[in-house]
Amino acid sequence: MSRLSVVVDDISDWADFYPSADVISLAQYLNDTVGQGSANKKSRRRVINLCREYHYLGTGYYCSLLAEARGERVLPSLQALGDFARKNEKAFVMPADYTDILAEVCPEGESFITQFYFGRHENTKLNKLGRQLFDTYGIPVLEVKFEKKRSWKIKSFDSISIKDLTDAQKTVFAKALDEFSGLLWRKPKKNWRPKFEMAILIDPQEKMPPSDKDALEKFVAAAKKHDIYAQFITKADYHRLAEFDALFIRVTTAVNHYTYKFARQAEQLGLVVIDDSTSILRCTNKIYLAKMFETLNLPAPKTMLLSSFEDINLDEVEKSLGFPLIMKIPDGAFSVGVHKIDEKKDFMKIATKLFKKSSFIITQAFCYTEYDWRIGVLGGHPIYACRYYMVKGHWAIYKHEGSTDFESSSGGFDAIPTHEVPAKVLKVAVDATKAIGNGLYGVDLKQRGDEVLLIEVNDNPSIDHQVEDAYLGDGLYDCVMYEFRQRLNALKRD
Repeated sequence: MSRLSVVVDDISDWADFYPSADVISLAQYLNDTVGQGSANKKSRRRVINLCREYHYLGTGYYCSLLAEARGERVLPSLQALGDFARKNEKAFVMPADYTDILAEVCPEGESFITQFYFGRHENTKLNKLGRQLFDTYGIPVLEVKFEKKRSWKIKSFDSISIKDLTDAQKTVFAKALDEFSGLLWRKPKKNWRPKFEMAILIDPQEKMPPSDKDALEKFVAAAKKHDIYAQFITKADYHRLAEFDALFIRVTTAVNHYTYKFARQAEQLGLVVIDDSTSILRCTNKIYLAKMFETLNLPAPKTMLLSSFEDINLDEVEKSLGFPLIMKIPDGAFSVGVHKIDEKKDFMKIATKLFKKSSFIITQAFCYTEYDWRIGVLGGHPIYACRYYMVKGHWAIYKHEGSTDFESSSGGFDAIPTHEVPAKVLKVAVDATKAIGNGLYGVDLKQRGDEVLLIEVNDNPSIDHQVEDAYLGDGLYDCVMYEFRQRLNALKRD
């Protein structure tokens, strides 16, 4: 487990708080050589910089400067301090719903001053605004002044030293620090001090998550076997990424989504990340995949790319692909946004509908098979194999019904050992992932006799209990966590 240090200008700044060996003065930190990152190949220390002055060449500036020079993770980062120094309150855009919230929360008068601690506020209605400020600037204690003209707006905000807090404010700060730092004051059970810590990003409200609750718990258990302490985080924990050594994303990903933001930030902090941002960028866009398959001469159904700003020649489409055919938007998941068009007369109706969501759509020759292969590939090696069967009386493995895309049914499945999968299926699956990266992928393929066709390469593949793990059992989760441990060890050696 990486060491965590809280740095203050002088120990006297901490006099009103519970004593802890983790709290050190700036002078102690300057002369402390414990945990100096890769320079001595020890686990990188995490540093919470609570120095009084964050301005250029101030004590807080030098604290963050020294931390980054040592390869340690520090909050606020130097980049954040630079952004804060150049802050423009007028350019900061508050959440859209905050005009009414501020009218409710702010007292009578023309101005109101309050404090946010690690993005948190005593009044939970202000937490969304606090998180936005904290994600933007990373300042542990931020004092914000609101001003009322026609409506309440932010007039200014600045950092404040813990030394200058009132007794009541110090109580709120201490609670926020305890919540933010997570394991800072908590003793590990049975004196277990894990070598690494992992964040598993989940969304408890997601209708079709990539892993169910049982599978998630099995990932946690498998991580422990490899001396990794894994804990679940949500999108509200973006500011906590620097606390961890690794990030495992178990939320359906998209580029215009917080999962991509999490991946990018975690990479910049030096974490081991699955799914990495490059894989998200490439896998979540079917246009990229189609062009990649074509460029690398990988076998795939015949495909045509259509745009909303060009005339569509239906005769050419029919000649090239035939009917029925498949039409889909570039960024759909779980068969959402995928349509089978049986006749030429229905083509433009569906195309017009999809063009409202995307400037480009993909059309493919229809290839019916009883099942799709799903090959799980991690680090360039197949680790599991499933056959996903079509919904009875339907042409796909998912059938979306009702008023929302996520009211759906799915076909059956079976999991088989990878050594029983036809060699050609495995080869095409692995070859496809090599052009994406070395992450965790679910490759969808169709097989008709000796012909194997690539359909998609998915980042963030489904791994559910008693589905994808039906053959390997706990071994599947162990395989994923073993890969994390190997990458963490390699990162530590570098």
